[in-house]
Amino acid sequence: MSQTMAGLARNDTPRILIADDEPTVREVLAELLNFEGYTVATAATGEEALQLLDSFAADVILLDIVMPGLSGNETLSALRARGIEIPAIAITGMPDKASTGFLAVLGKPIEMLHLTQLIAVATRRRRSAR
Repeated sequence: MSQTMAGLARNDTPRILIADDEPTVREVLAELLNFEGYTVATAATGEEALQLLDSFAADVILLDIVMPGLSGNETLSALRARGIEIPAIAITGMPDKASTGFLAVLGKPIEMLHLTQLIAVATRRRRSAR
């Protein structure tokens, strides 16, 4: 579990949680999103993501679908069962495996421009709902 700060005030910085079992995917996405000005936290499993959300108030969560332990689908279901309505974007090599409930499903390799556009939309929705 890691957390990277973008250097902006917490209230001004959109907060993204990335849950993916592939270390390279987590690291590259975290670095690129941090460069874009986001505060980023990462988790290697769905269980770790759920635990991290107790201390990291994410605006958007990126979930890999196929992970050991809880899958991205199961993690999203667990979030919803807890009443947590964070916008979720699936990032996966198997887009056909994503369940309903995701804002969007992005296949790997991820097109960063599309991802950042989706995050901007999701962040605005999340913050306007608060």
